[in-house]
Amino acid sequence: MSSFQDLYEHAAADRGRAMQFLAIQEIRRKAVREMTDAGVYVEPESADELTDEEHANRRAEAAYAFGVQSVIEVAKLPGSDGEVAYAAAVRDTSTRPYSIALCIQTKLEELHAAGAEDRCQSGEPQFHVVVSNPDADESAEELGDALDVLRVAYPQWRISLEELSPELREKAARAEQLRSALDACKADNTQENLQKVAALLFNMPLVFPAVRPENEPQSSDGGVHLQFGKVRAQDGKSYFLAFSDRAHLLQWKQYGSVELQFKDYVPLVLQSKDNGIIVDPYVGAGMALTSEMLQMLQAEQEMFSAMMQAASEMTPEQIEAFAAAVEKGEIPLPGEQPDDAPAEKPKWWQRRKK
Repeated sequence: MSSFQDLYEHAAADRGRAMQFLAIQEIRRKAVREMTDAGVYVEPESADELTDEEHANRRAEAAYAFGVQSVIEVAKLPGSDGEVAYAAAVRDTSTRPYSIALCIQTKLEELHAAGAEDRCQSGEPQFHVVVSNPDADESAEELGDALDVLRVAYPQWRISLEELSPELREKAARAEQLRSALDACKADNTQENLQKVAALLFNMPLVFPAVRPENEPQSSDGGVHLQFGKVRAQDGKSYFLAFSDRAHLLQWKQYGSVELQFKDYVPLVLQSKDNGIIVDPYVGAGMALTSEMLQMLQAEQEMFSAMMQAASEMTPEQIEAFAAAVEKGEIPLPGEQPDDAPAEKPKWWQRRKK
């Protein structure tokens, strides 16, 4: 049972949920109104041949599709045995609140039909709705009203509404920028595209799947040894797995994780016997950052950091002279090639083999 209409009929057939079903109908009705008010619904050519019920079902399915566009992702959250928790990241909360709620309601009905509430040890499964509007000023108040109706429809579920802090919003935006840059490199690994990837890697963490091995004793210095997720390519080379954010890790597998900055994970990879890192495998670009590439990026970052440190110690006159030299091309910026350098693409950039 997975289709939108089947799940609606599943809720309608349970006479013991009559009051809850009224709430489901309310969400459905308001979602259809949102969609029609937005002017995106087109009546089918065979509309005159449809019954009122068929027409209502078609409109509701269209409202669901309208809402899906604003549901960024839905993922099952890892937790202790016997607990059930999900999260959905959503946007457009002021213009599509009930259409979003209709999508969440459909997911909750699917979980209800599969017996999720009965499997939850605490008896209170959780569903976190996380607001991720591009515009930080966009209101989530109407979505909160829609979720109140949803709580009536599914009283066993603890449904929460959470808004990303400015810091988390910026972090999500950087992860999206990295994914776009990796996709651009996959299509055309020009020097310009590679520099965009490098700039983002310097300034944001990657999420590495990692767990503490069972019965692993704590080290004498109080640290924790982690076992990192890795993959072996067809050519026999092994790579660390890394993801642009935790949501993309969860799209692949329910797994523990650790966030590491560039300065932390590069030495880890270079000291290992592995051949590099694959970013967003299975759920995205799946691009390989080889050990050779990481070494070169590390050297560039160290050179850039040294330049910044030197600049901080310069007098205003020295800074002005330095800037003029860069503008004239007398001093190349990190990652730039001299005008007479051969126009070859770097050999250290590899696509992940299928």
